[in-house]
Amino acid sequence: MVEKGRDRVTGKPRDKENKGSSSVQVTGGAVQHWRGQSRAVAVEASVPFLDVPRDEEDWRFTQSFAWQDEEAQARAFMEEYGFVVFRDVLSRQETQRSRHEICDYVGSKSEGFDPADESTWDAWRGGSFGMPPSDTAAYWTPQLAANRRHRHVVAGFAQLLSCPPETMRCSHDRWALYPCSLRTRRNLHLDINPFLYTGGAEVVAQARAAYPYAEASELYGGKENLISAEHGPHLQGTIAMLDNEAHDAGFICVPGSHRHFDRWAAALVAPAPGKEGGPRYDFPDHSHYSTLGQRVPVREGSLIVWDVRLAHGSQPNLSAQGYAVRARIVQFVHLRTARQLGEEQAARRAALVRRLYAQHGLDEPVDPIERAVAGLLPGGEKP
Repeated sequence: MVEKGRDRVTGKPRDKENKGSSSVQVTGGAVQHWRGQSRAVAVEASVPFLDVPRDEEDWRFTQSFAWQDEEAQARAFMEEYGFVVFRDVLSRQETQRSRHEICDYVGSKSEGFDPADESTWDAWRGGSFGMPPSDTAAYWTPQLAANRRHRHVVAGFAQLLSCPPETMRCSHDRWALYPCSLRTRRNLHLDINPFLYTGGAEVVAQARAAYPYAEASELYGGKENLISAEHGPHLQGTIAMLDNEAHDAGFICVPGSHRHFDRWAAALVAPAPGKEGGPRYDFPDHSHYSTLGQRVPVREGSLIVWDVRLAHGSQPNLSAQGYAVRARIVQFVHLRTARQLGEEQAARRAALVRRLYAQHGLDEPVDPIERAVAGLLPGGEKP
């Protein structure tokens, strides 16, 4: 874990004078709006409202696509809106097993939590936005591990990126459980650093080359989100383990904002070299984007995939008192190009993944594509 007061990218102590900068403010590694960004704010204000299309068969949910045989339609939707929903990526049995693994862990950590009784789920508070702590037992479980390399998940990412499945590497990320009573703040952000993404390819490459891959946290979150456009495009996603309707807590985004990203990023006032901040950019509540953010309700077993340049976030449960709502349970996942990894990096990463499989008593995948996506070396050989 990075020490308080140190930059998440470089690990160096932050310059206290940066707090008063006229360009950006770094808070907990995230880049936030600050003074002197009027040109970028003007770009945000020029982004038009784009309505999220609903499913013709069930208006409660967003328009979705099959994970196969609708590639052209899915890619066209992605180009226009910046996200795509793939339905039936996981079966009901797979989502049920996923929920059981998540709830069993929560039950072991939260006194009074009964996986079979949702009225007790308020006992779970977890970490940020309902996520578990950095305990690998929480997310290195049989079904959750299988979901990351699931052939339907892989197919969705592969068709949008127009690349062979075996050339992608999955994150080994966590999950989030939002009980009905958990009202987190509404937020819109980017899980990338716009300065480094657009003009910091060399800085990003140097930082990633230095990853020791000694801890599980290097396989998700800030470490995995330190990326540049040079190796793009880049996508990220979530898998819904329960039906998620508009009034439930859930994913929001600014449809089409990815198409304005380059113009917006070029308008930002860049910070001094070395003071770019961490791999996240937060939009303030008063941003024009806050008026454009829309919910993307989805069915159980659906995968939402979005362009990393798309302004997105989450919205709390907004139901009226007494209205029946569901908890939200999602698993975070993304697949990115193996071109980001040099030979030595890939070997270190594979060794860490192998250790985690062994540590939690999980069988390594046998299928060659699943092994490649998980980041394991082919054939089971050791680095």
